[in-house]
Amino acid sequence: MGKNPEIVRDAGYYRRYEADVDSQVYGDLAGVVSSFLAGGNVLDVGCGLGFLVRRLCERGYNAWGIDPSEYAIQNSVAPDRVS
Repeated sequence: MGKNPEIVRDAGYYRRYEADVDSQVYGDLAGVVSSFLAGGNVLDVGCGLGFLVRRLCERGYNAWGIDPSEYAIQNSVAPDRVS
């Protein structure tokens, strides 16, 4: 199955995204996850740069992320947890 260029995010998208979104948002989202799931394994599908993965790991979760974007994987803030 080929990658759809309209779905897979490229470097330009993530540069704009990084400039517009503070990773603190993902700390808040990790707090929401914590209110529903008391620890354990989490898989973030479409994790982008891995901000949520990193924040969940900081809270003690065994979090992993996957994303179809080569740029996101190569520039992840959680490089050992994103593929």
